[in-house]
Amino acid sequence: MHIAASAWRIGGEVALSAVGIAGETEIVPPQRSSPGHEEAEQSLLSRLRQTPVRDATPWPAELPECGAVVYVSDFQHEDERALQAWLASLEGAGIRVGGVMIYSPDEFTMSEGGRLAGSGAWVDRADWDPDDVFAAFCRRRDQIERIFEMTTGGLAVIATTFHSHDVEQALADGRLLQILR
Repeated sequence: MHIAASAWRIGGEVALSAVGIAGETEIVPPQRSSPGHEEAEQSLLSRLRQTPVRDATPWPAELPECGAVVYVSDFQHEDERALQAWLASLEGAGIRVGGVMIYSPDEFTMSEGGRLAGSGAWVDRADWDPDDVFAAFCRRRDQIERIFEMTTGGLAVIATTFHSHDVEQALADGRLLQILR
């Protein structure tokens, strides 16, 4: 929502849609001002209750007419080649693209088991320590950053523990806000 708020502050039109779920995807229809925190939160929560779809290409095949796309994800399931091809096709069509990688610092303490980013394969990480988990995250982050280097907006990496001023600073430090102008 912080990214949408940044666009609304400069008079941009924003639509929010969920990907990677079965059913209705619209969170906020296209509009030039915030629908209000409560309404947006209720819509988001209703989308989160929907059945997830495990898909290496969760983005929509077709987008409504737009000037920019900000793709927000933890990038745990996306196929790198498909993501790069999708971003290149959007940029090639004149749509400015940027990304936001969301992560939880709590993930770095989860060393018992989990799914590998990209493949989704289950791995036993019982012999990993938090540094191993952090190193794996850094490798995935670096892969995703390389993919977004070719986009107009680049990639911002944001923790779930960030406060609004931290999010705004992370966005200001990169190229993402320039695609919203």
